[in-house]
Amino acid sequence: MAFGFMLCSEQNPIKICKHCGKVFYAKNPKAEYDSSQCRNQANVYKSRNKNKDDKK
Repeated sequence: MAFGFMLCSEQNPIKICKHCGKVFYAKNPKAEYDSSQCRNQANVYKSRNKNKDDKK
């Protein structure tokens, strides 16, 4: 029962990382990545793709 409430809680939802796809418990409701490493790696890939498009 408590697990069900935890899943439905809007304050601390369970989310899926945008980069690696792992399920994680978000301490911040606006969190998009499970770790700073995933966030950094996603930003590096985004930056590299942007630079690649600018060179064309």
